[in-house]
Amino acid sequence: MGLGSPNSWNDVGVQSPASSRVGRRTFLTGLGGAALVAVTGCTNPFSSAPTTRTVVSQAPPPVDPLMSLLATTRLHVERINAGLVNIAADPAGVVVLTLVQADRAAHLAALEAEVARTTSTPADSAATSAAAQPGQTVSISDDPAEIIATVLGDCVTAQTQFRDGVQSTSRYRAALFGSISACLATHRLVLQPS
Repeated sequence: MGLGSPNSWNDVGVQSPASSRVGRRTFLTGLGGAALVAVTGCTNPFSSAPTTRTVVSQAPPPVDPLMSLLATTRLHVERINAGLVNIAADPAGVVVLTLVQADRAAHLAALEAEVARTTSTPADSAATSAAAQPGQTVSISDDPAEIIATVLGDCVTAQTQFRDGVQSTSRYRAALFGSISACLATHRLVLQPS
């Protein structure tokens, strides 16, 4: 029987249990393969796979800038009105502020009409909290150059707010905000010191 060593076979021809031992090299090769499988991320039969859960939530609706723009416009109109009273001695300043005041009053009326069209909240009560309260006076300088500079600063601020408001509103309001922003750009040119 030329198979195996003479000590591994018994008299009946059956291989003894001592010869069925796993060799050290075979054992280490198998252990290395199992480690490789575990490291590479293959499914490990000894652990459970983590459960993946997807949670879906809705983003909040975009904030409508209309009410803050209405309050800003109302405050700016009140400052222009106060400036017209204080600049009465400067005829050139009165002409410029009167033109700006007419446009800003038209902007205020358009914004109030938009509030009335789309909400049940009256425009006057909605913006009163953010603008000057009725009966309060808006203070502005007596110096014509400072009055013009204040109104110019208000135009710069308002133009930025209306331009930014275009991005988060409906098409109709975007057109309204864009036209007001363009008008404010002309005000900035008119109010620049010469």
